[in-house]
Amino acid sequence: MWINHGLAYLSAAVKSHRHKVEILDLRILDNWDDFETKLKKISPQVVGITGMTIDFPYIKESAEHVKKVDPNIRVVVGGVHATLVTEDVVKVAEVDHIVLKPESAGTERGVEFVVAGTVK
Repeated sequence: MWINHGLAYLSAAVKSHRHKVEILDLRILDNWDDFETKLKKISPQVVGITGMTIDFPYIKESAEHVKKVDPNIRVVVGGVHATLVTEDVVKVAEVDHIVLKPESAGTERGVEFVVAGTVK
């Protein structure tokens, strides 16, 4: 298994601002119920989702399950698909914010969002 390098970098950067970060990899969870159970246990304020174009159905479904668990959790989507096919992600009602990149700018904006809660 590998983890997205941008996500790992963002995780480290957010942790450096003394925020707790959990990474849930859908590939190792049993099913959507398992995902929801873990979200309830973690009780996050923000959930970041990333993926490539082939992952878009899972990006969308992940956002739907997050809002099912707690409609107040902010859902932020970034990554390749969000950057290249933004119009797909904009149509997902459960997505609150989209972080577009070039790589370094996406990470900086992601940290700014989590730390200050101001990026839209």
